[in-house]
Amino acid sequence: MKTGRRWSGKLFNDLGVSIVVIAVGMVFVLGMAGLGVDLASLYVARSQAQRAADAAALAGAQYWSVHGCASGSSGNISSGCQAMAIERAEAVGNKNLIAGVSPNIQDSDITFPSLSTSDPQIHVVAARNTAHDNPMPTFFVKIFGIDTANVSASATAEAYNATDQATPVGSKCVKPWLLPDCDPNTLSSNP
Repeated sequence: MKTGRRWSGKLFNDLGVSIVVIAVGMVFVLGMAGLGVDLASLYVARSQAQRAADAAALAGAQYWSVHGCASGSSGNISSGCQAMAIERAEAVGNKNLIAGVSPNIQDSDITFPSLSTSDPQIHVVAARNTAHDNPMPTFFVKIFGIDTANVSASATAEAYNATDQATPVGSKCVKPWLLPDCDPNTLSSNP
């Protein structure tokens, strides 16, 4: 018995067509799933890079506040305070891993948009890229020739002295909207 359908007087065989359609469809489904995995890993790495940049910038600004570098209403942050802020920012930022690898923050990744003692700012870039010799590997898009991807984030922190006095506001305790986040060692030294 023959199976099939007639079209203009000819008999076509339909056996095996569904397997070909499913195989072609699976290629597209697997490709989209692979792209989703790569994009998700890059998205997570980007948020980890932002965390590293934020931590590094805050560490540099905190150094200025705690050590009196940002006191006074005129003048600039000294080169010694700048160097120590860079050192502190690199130490803290490089402890925050991006996809299990240190961002390798270097001196060139840290800049100072403002060095005025009334509002000193530190800007930090945390990245996993080819310039730092640590680009993010890809998983499934390698079949398209993309072996690595660059991920970076930046943050700027300011050691602001709102009262224009010797002790900057908020230098001993960072207070978010709901719960104070205070370092107990710093608080014990306050009167």
